[in-house]
Amino acid sequence: ADRPEDPYFNKLLRIVCTRCMMPAQYFASGEQTQDDWHHYGLAAPIYTHFTSPIRRYADVVVHRLLSAAIGVAPLPPQLMS
Repeated sequence: ADRPEDPYFNKLLRIVCTRCMMPAQYFASGEQTQDDWHHYGLAAPIYTHFTSPIRRYADVVVHRLLSAAIGVAPLPPQLMS
């Protein structure tokens, strides 16, 4: 539901819908067991997340490394060293 003409309704709706959600918790993979790496909302067993658009290059590198680690795609030559 969305009422463009009623910003108070929209704000109330967002508050009611997100109140039950817990704040995000960030951690380094070495601090938690692999069983704790899941993303509840996405139903993903393993999930990585970067918090800023300026980290998009880091995001690409990590996803390439993950793809290589699980055998989906070979590691690009520039990441071999």
